[in-house]
Amino acid sequence: MLSEPISYEARLPLEWQYLQNPPDAKQIALSQENNLECLKQAILLDELANVSIDDNAIESSDVSRTEKKLDLLLSLVSVLIEKQKTSDLITPIKLTSDTIEWECGEVTASGLLALQVFIHSGSLTPMQLYCEPVKILGNTCTAKLLYMNDNVQELLEKYIFLTHRRKVAAEKKRLQE
Repeated sequence: MLSEPISYEARLPLEWQYLQNPPDAKQIALSQENNLECLKQAILLDELANVSIDDNAIESSDVSRTEKKLDLLLSLVSVLIEKQKTSDLITPIKLTSDTIEWECGEVTASGLLALQVFIHSGSLTPMQLYCEPVKILGNTCTAKLLYMNDNVQELLEKYIFLTHRRKVAAEKKRLQE
């Protein structure tokens, strides 16, 4: 028996709205381009957070100083972004390669939705997702992701896998301590 698909779970800023009409080809292309960039940035931000520096390297101290400056700059930018995002929009989400689940409030079971979700806490721009609700249980909506090209789909799967792997590694480390 197969278990649940690998998912990415987090509390992130998310906004949604009903669409009167499906997006046109230009809107879809723009959202896919945006989503590719958002996912690349999220993967890079995660990789940078986990980079270790060889203390024996000649340039280690220079790299370390530069890294500390970049960390400070990223922290300041993150604070600025967090202040701009309203805390009302922070929503628990569960994202798989083809669905998204979130606490939605008043979503009904029909209609096309446009979502904007900041996939990473350091993201500067949100992913723009189109979806259609497939299940509503209480105030939780599960929706099928639509209009995702292969490049976005592959990068989304990679990001979900990397975050899942990091979560499993952190849990193993915690249990060993």
